[in-house]
Amino acid sequence: MPPGRPTTILLFAAFALGCAGAGSRTNTATGILPAPISVVAGESGQVFRVSGEQAVYAPKLPHPAPVPADGKFVFAVMGDNRGAVTGKPSPEFLKLIDRMNGDNPAFVLNTGDMIRGYTTDRSFLRDQWNGYLGAVAGLKAPMYHAPGNHDWFDAQSAKAYLEAVGPSFYSFDYGIARLVALDTESDAGRIGPEQFTWLERELETAVGKKVFIFLHRPLFPVDGHVGSSLDEHPADRDRLHSLFVKHKAEIAAVFAGHEHVYNEQVRDGITYYITGGGGAPLYAAPEKGGYYHYLAVRVDPPNAAIELRRTEASALPAGAVPVPR
Repeated sequence: MPPGRPTTILLFAAFALGCAGAGSRTNTATGILPAPISVVAGESGQVFRVSGEQAVYAPKLPHPAPVPADGKFVFAVMGDNRGAVTGKPSPEFLKLIDRMNGDNPAFVLNTGDMIRGYTTDRSFLRDQWNGYLGAVAGLKAPMYHAPGNHDWFDAQSAKAYLEAVGPSFYSFDYGIARLVALDTESDAGRIGPEQFTWLERELETAVGKKVFIFLHRPLFPVDGHVGSSLDEHPADRDRLHSLFVKHKAEIAAVFAGHEHVYNEQVRDGITYYITGGGGAPLYAAPEKGGYYHYLAVRVDPPNAAIELRRTEASALPAGAVPVPR
């Protein structure tokens, strides 16, 4: 973790403590009993339990290179790169890795759906995570993750995610930027109350920072996942959007995935991006944002500019009908 700010992470975990009242609120989506635990990033790691299983070790978050003396840097954002059920990475994802390396980013943010998932076979999950981690080993910068629905869909997948890439939501500072990862998967497709309270504190202490938030399910979907994104719970979504608007002086952008398109929209002074073109099958024709891509964010204090990077082979096959999930 970059020096200067002891970053607090709040993990959702289920502890088999054998005491009355432990884990009293059940997650209806995954069966996980959330219990918040505060830990400090930069330690050797975090230990927790998922659905009463043996204690899991979560690796510490990676360390990017030191911030340049002039404060200028580039980072990349991408999402929805999931490959085959065997774990073989998408060819388009491998192309994106090469392109991102050309930008020499300080780090990369992944908005989720790193693997194919949706299997109860532990060996398939292991192979898929090994395939993903093998592919990102080709990056010349550390990767930070937010979980997607293909990564975190039941208790076993939650355990595999936490072992593979670490906590489900957290923040870190780098130069004038504060990067905030949110978890839309462990609480029935919403930002749960414990995480929301943590997020409020992260934004309240971000005065003078440029805040970049990344999560999987968009607040305002446009294609393929309308009704199965954060809009599935309108009151919770609107409360989250209102929190963002309250801190719009600090929030530079909110990045999401889930929909395999590119989209940019501004609502009440908050710029929302959907960047789901990381290698999974596309949802739309190129003129509607259906192309493989990532975003390059250039930070030049006190400003930041976000640039779209497209790759080739981004059209749907003739007659193809995408099936969102």
